[in-house]
Amino acid sequence: MIFTKRYPLTLAENESGGRSLTHNEVSIKIVEKGVKFKNKSGKIVSVNKDLSSKHIDNKTKQEDIALVDEVVFTSAFEDNAEAKYSHGWLDDNGKNNWEYWTTYLQDKSGIVWKVILNIATSTDGQKILYDISPIKKVGQSVESDTIPTKDSIRQTPEKSQEKFSERDSSGKTLTKAQQEYFKISKVVDDKGNLKVMYRGDSSDFTVF
Repeated sequence: MIFTKRYPLTLAENESGGRSLTHNEVSIKIVEKGVKFKNKSGKIVSVNKDLSSKHIDNKTKQEDIALVDEVVFTSAFEDNAEAKYSHGWLDDNGKNNWEYWTTYLQDKSGIVWKVILNIATSTDGQKILYDISPIKKVGQSVESDTIPTKDSIRQTPEKSQEKFSERDSSGKTLTKAQQEYFKISKVVDDKGNLKVMYRGDSSDFTVF
């Protein structure tokens, strides 16, 4: 998929705050501006503080926030873990596990990034997007000679080709031409399904 906006917007500007996004039958909420919780130090802070300001100088995170709908819709549950400390009502005072959902995106330079969504389960059972972090470089598109970073790709090119599926991770069937073109792609899931990625550019292109 392609980024449709070139310049990143804040949560308030793209009107994402206060909305619930349903993906894989799970509703993930982005709370409205001004909603707060009590952190581990006892301070009352904004739920969206980390999402909208932490590492905000990272251009990839800016794009994630600008297109948070697409980031959520292309993500998939990867893991969960106990809360390290209480986040008040946000995780039922630390009693509820946090979920970590993963997606991949590609910027206009062809660099592939692994993006982790931090999702809290509140006292009343709502899934709330708390932050998008970490954001890690995992490789380069198949047209590039750049070597992927160590241990960041789950499969070698040979294994990816052996397990390559005729469908992408969203369940769409690939054409014969797409299967041939992407057969050595490293950006696949454990079943060999090609992962859906973003291209960080709004201009026309012929090579992804």
